[in-house]
Amino acid sequence: MVDEATIQKLSALPNKEGMLAKFASCLNAPVIKFAMTVKALAEAKENGSVKTEEAPATEEGCFA
Repeated sequence: MVDEATIQKLSALPNKEGMLAKFASCLNAPVIKFAMTVKALAEAKENGSVKTEEAPATEEGCFA
């Protein structure tokens, strides 16, 4: 059996749509931050406030 305190805690939870919305926002937040960072870098590069340096190439591949 479930006691009254547990039922009170469960009743305070959001409904299915609310939980899915919170979950989707948690997944979307890092993507939004990444997009904002890329946009800021692109704008800074256009303004000339960012130096671009090319990384030295390696013959062993990307993960050398």
